[in-house]
Amino acid sequence: MKNRLQEMRWEKNWSQAQLAMRSNVPRSTIGYIENNQFENPRVYTAIKLAHALGVSVEDIFIL
Repeated sequence: MKNRLQEMRWEKNWSQAQLAMRSNVPRSTIGYIENNQFENPRVYTAIKLAHALGVSVEDIFIL
């Protein structure tokens, strides 16, 4: 599964640490997702990231 997490984070000019703080998702998890080392995050994690970025889960994760 592809994702646009890094791109969306860059659009907000946020670091991984800033997104981690805003979403309450560990920075290491964000890094793994962005580097496609963790392709299928838990639904709750995806929802927290989407909420922090102000987008839908579908906007971040592309099938």
